[in-house]
Amino acid sequence: MNPDPERLYERLHADDWAGALALVRTASAGWGQSGPVATRACELLVERLRDSLRAGSGPGADELELVVMLGRSGRLPVSRETEVPVIERLLELLHGDPARALAIARFRPDLPTSAAVIAQFGIPGRSVARRGPIGVTTAELRHGTVDAGRSVFRSEGEKALHEAAVRTWPDLLVLPNVALHAALDYERLRGRLTATERRFFFTALVDCVAFDPRAEFRPVHFVELDSPVHDDARRAERDGMKDRIVALAGFRLTRLRPNGPIAARATWESALRGIDAEDAGS
Repeated sequence: MNPDPERLYERLHADDWAGALALVRTASAGWGQSGPVATRACELLVERLRDSLRAGSGPGADELELVVMLGRSGRLPVSRETEVPVIERLLELLHGDPARALAIARFRPDLPTSAAVIAQFGIPGRSVARRGPIGVTTAELRHGTVDAGRSVFRSEGEKALHEAAVRTWPDLLVLPNVALHAALDYERLRGRLTATERRFFFTALVDCVAFDPRAEFRPVHFVELDSPVHDDARRAERDGMKDRIVALAGFRLTRLRPNGPIAARATWESALRGIDAEDAGS
């Protein structure tokens, strides 16, 4: 949809804030780049908005939230000064919706009203208790939270591999998606790594690592689950760095690649037992 100044003037004349802002939001190009008439219409919208807020009226929460977003994206000429009364009014309207209020307050944390919202809802509340000689402090947000928990497994194949490793090595602690720097000593390896490998060391994960709880949880086995994705040149380069780093630390990184769908339980366990056989023979 192309900017249509006449339609915008009609919406403003009728105090149809939702309709006016929808025109700005759905236009295929920014109004400021569509000629002086369209630019002036957009400026008038902001002026009318500012005047209405001074008079104690104006749009509702949904429309004001859209004003903030359009201003931040450059589709409305909302200066930082104009944004202040918009956000202050919006926070008043959102007093019963802490999650939305917190999201808006974070746009302008410098404002006293925003700081108050952030202080109330954005800082974890702490509860302190004592259980015998141990002090226990718990921090949690009571408002504005989202369910962001996720499984540590990134695929069904990783899950199947981990389950098979747990059954194959019952005396070891088998963990999925282990950070390389959590399993290996960087200081001992640093002098033998290239600059690229040193950077990679702190971002790389290993799909499955088995640790020995009887030896201060030092690593024993490193296992990766491969797929056709690993045939990509960039991925192959990263895999090569991971192989080399693990080898420099005195371990072998074993790569398992199913030929087809996710392998059956017995197939995984057979492949993992082969690692023990190789270790015994080396």
